[in-house]
Amino acid sequence: MPMLEVIYERDEPLDPARKRAFARAAVAAFGAVIGTPPGRLRLAFRHVAPEDGLGLLREAEAEDDDGEGASRKNTG
Repeated sequence: MPMLEVIYERDEPLDPARKRAFARAAVAAFGAVIGTPPGRLRLAFRHVAPEDGLGLLREAEAEDDDGEGASRKNTG
């Protein structure tokens, strides 16, 4: 039984309509490519807030641009 996990980083979770559209496309693709019967694909959506992923780097770069991160850079 195949499993597809979708992990995405955004400020807001995906709306249900987009999840349904993705799920339909995934079921069709898995059926066409590897012959997965309808109802056998397992699908999970995982929302990651930007501050819990690579968004941390963007926040740190923004702080560095503001001069706040400069003291941290020069302390080593």
